[in-house]
Amino acid sequence: MRRLQVPMKARVAALAAGALWLSAALGNAVAGPVVLDPGSRLWIQGTSTIHDWESKATRLEFSIEPAVEDELESLVRGGGVTAGTLRVPVAEMKSHKDGLDKNMRKALSADRHPMIEFHLVKYTVTAHAGADSFLVKADGKLKIAGVEKPVEIETGARREGAGLRLRGREPVLMSDYGIKPPVMMLGTVKTGNEVMVYFDLLLLPDTTSAEAKP
Repeated sequence: MRRLQVPMKARVAALAAGALWLSAALGNAVAGPVVLDPGSRLWIQGTSTIHDWESKATRLEFSIEPAVEDELESLVRGGGVTAGTLRVPVAEMKSHKDGLDKNMRKALSADRHPMIEFHLVKYTVTAHAGADSFLVKADGKLKIAGVEKPVEIETGARREGAGLRLRGREPVLMSDYGIKPPVMMLGTVKTGNEVMVYFDLLLLPDTTSAEAKP
């Protein structure tokens, strides 16, 4: 019987396909994006001549690279994240005061610059607080009202199941971004120049993308 000769490229492709199938059969993680748990939070606290105030983000947009191929914690601990972006729609920052929300959107030029953005440049794991906790020092660029400035943020990281919770805070001077602190009641109430940005983010592997694959 004549032996069928299989081209080298076809043999390599078949071996690669077999390796991928075997990996899946053994239960290895499937590469996929990282998403934010719906309970993730970001909020801003500030002061005024009458009382303190707070504004919360009702929606967050988030992404990191590369996709997760193993444990999310291992990826971050090992310095494997090469890029990350967090975006906050200004129009969806809400306080308990309509007047404050309106003045904040105006001060931040939300019509021309609808997003507050943080872009990760690099990071280092600075300390290990425990078996499931560590500290991260992140260098990045913060863009507010169209003005971008370098920032350094220290973040606490803690493993939670298959996810990773990041908590921290960062002081921001509005004047650094060309923002005039909002005023209310015809200028009789003035907000302070410094605000504190707090975040509590739970990163999770996007299992829905893996489940959607055949």
